[in-house]
Amino acid sequence: MQTFTYVENSLCPEYQSLDIYLPKTTEENKKLPCIIYVFGGGFQRGNKSKVDRKPQAFTDRGFIFISINYRLSPSEKHNMTAKHPDHIKDVAAAISWIYNNIDCFNGDIKRIFLMGHSSGAFLATLVSTDDRYLNEHNLDLSIIKGTISLDISGYNLLKLYQNTFPLFRELLENAFGKDPNTFAEASPIKYIKSGKNIPPFLLSYTRSAALEQNQKFANELISNGIKAILVDCTSQDHFSIDIEIGIPGDRLTQEIFNFIESI
Repeated sequence: MQTFTYVENSLCPEYQSLDIYLPKTTEENKKLPCIIYVFGGGFQRGNKSKVDRKPQAFTDRGFIFISINYRLSPSEKHNMTAKHPDHIKDVAAAISWIYNNIDCFNGDIKRIFLMGHSSGAFLATLVSTDDRYLNEHNLDLSIIKGTISLDISGYNLLKLYQNTFPLFRELLENAFGKDPNTFAEASPIKYIKSGKNIPPFLLSYTRSAALEQNQKFANELISNGIKAILVDCTSQDHFSIDIEIGIPGDRLTQEIFNFIESI
């Protein structure tokens, strides 16, 4: 594993850094696909070391696995004060750094995939649909080959905010504030449109209550000519869906690799 800071002259090097995991052996001069992982934690906890078996699972298949940090919203555990759009701007900056530097590790800039869990899945989804964040780095959505979203129901973030239970509403307010316009502006479904180079998506969910938002997001992608695969993971819970990726025999792991191979 090698660690790099992805923001030049960063004032938050711990939170604006990434870890790169490389396969043990590769064919000389062979370009390797890259998977960027964005951890979850309600925008206020977690870090790039929260990867479980994923690096091994991907490097064994010849991928470069990259886990990124991003600034976190206020909590008792740290003194960060990040608010939207700080998190998503960091994700875009990390992707830009990877795009511009991964060739040094024999990475293939034409095969960069995103994967996120929970709030990390939200960030991976938003940066894959709202092109403004990559545009700030003179990049567009075409650099993302495919996006894998693990268990979120915030594709329409405003609807989730208006209908969720009080404790989760407080968590969202901690990251986004209380202005409904902010939640509407940060809703990935708002940005789906054909001709934008939005990548194919694999969407997975563990709770039946999340099916509606996942289905609507998938349908919106498909109606705009964008590939979307919806995977029912209701036999798992919100944490095991992420932790069990890479375990031999895990169904979602195989679905992920099937999805990647199909695009």
